[in-house]
Amino acid sequence: METIDSTQLARQLWQFCQQNDIEFDRFSYSLQQAYLPLLTQLYHKYQSRQKQPFILGINGAQGSGKTTLANLLNLLFHHCFNLKVVNFSIDDLYLSKKQREELAQNIHPLFATRGVPGTHNIHLGIELFEKLASATNESPVFIPSFDKAVDDLKPRVEWPMVNNIPDIIIFEGWCVGSKPQMEQELSEPVNSLEADEDNQMIWRQTVNDKLADDYQKLFSMIDCLVFLKAPNFDIVYQWRCEQEKQLRNKVSSNKNLAPSQAMNDSQIRSFILFFERLTQHNLKTLSSSSDIVLELNKYRSPKSLRKSD
Repeated sequence: METIDSTQLARQLWQFCQQNDIEFDRFSYSLQQAYLPLLTQLYHKYQSRQKQPFILGINGAQGSGKTTLANLLNLLFHHCFNLKVVNFSIDDLYLSKKQREELAQNIHPLFATRGVPGTHNIHLGIELFEKLASATNESPVFIPSFDKAVDDLKPRVEWPMVNNIPDIIIFEGWCVGSKPQMEQELSEPVNSLEADEDNQMIWRQTVNDKLADDYQKLFSMIDCLVFLKAPNFDIVYQWRCEQEKQLRNKVSSNKNLAPSQAMNDSQIRSFILFFERLTQHNLKTLSSSSDIVLELNKYRSPKSLRKSD
């Protein structure tokens, strides 16, 4: 590691926990047992890279802590190795509300809801990876940003700008690195949403077709994939409820933030039905196709860190 100011790093990590509502003692244990060993593995992979920037993918179910881990790794890569890191989510590649409404009219009504493959601008993601490899002051790259409160893209003037080539790009998302299902796996609905609103299989077939095509082109650009493995799908509802509660609390305690449009528990239960099929598929398949698997317990804390099966 580079020579670092341990006091400054400790202060940064304390602030990180405060900002993310994380219990510091539990975090300190996870840091030693999982996050620093993960950092070491990732740095070795970065050192052996064939190109720059090094693209790190993070996959995990809703509420598993993908964004938190991405931000932590950004902090650690910078302070421990003096590396330039850019991180963004596949959520930032969502199509606009208008574009999704057009999909809903032309293909299937369920495409009005953001989330599944087919509701992202994948060509923009591929373009971002390519442009970030040559970013300069004269040719800056603007990273799209999606506002979930209004369910639409933020104005372009609010997009973050990158004006130099990053050493590492961290790209996280619930379906990052996911593989399509076999055709025969699509026939049986996995929940009431599919049974009641997609009984002709148009939505889930289109989702699977999209995932098998352009999404695989984007995911093939990833140099290393980390899988945050949840204990099961049932825990996702609890995690999402906790996330929404934190969002409501943050908004109510900060007068500078706009009123929250966070979902209530019933809305969350309905929303995660859109993600169930592919999340269940990931839990069965990604342990073998990811480079590193970080198994989580029900509290979202790391239980084990291992290379893929």
